Amino acid sequence: DEYDTLIKFQSWIEREGETSTGRYASAGAIVDAIFSFGPQEDYFHALCRWLRARKYNLADTIDMVKEAVAERTEGEEAPANLNF
Repeated sequence: DEYDTLIKFQSWIEREGETSTGRYASAGAIVDAIFSFGPQEDYFHALCRWLRARKYNLADTIDMVKEAVAERTEGEEAPANLNF
């Protein structure tokens, strides 16, 4: 079910967080990639945009986020907790 996948994706983002300073700002590079459209897109719309791009397949969506983080951090060291 799409809602369950959304909640699992949200949990993954929070688990992968690099800091614990705030609920939505806590995942550092991951949140930067997911919210690349800026503040005009709210939290759940951004998550759904990523999930829809992979037809709500959680594993494929996570892979896509990791690829986006790698692209955005090219030339920088990728966050260690992404386990590439």
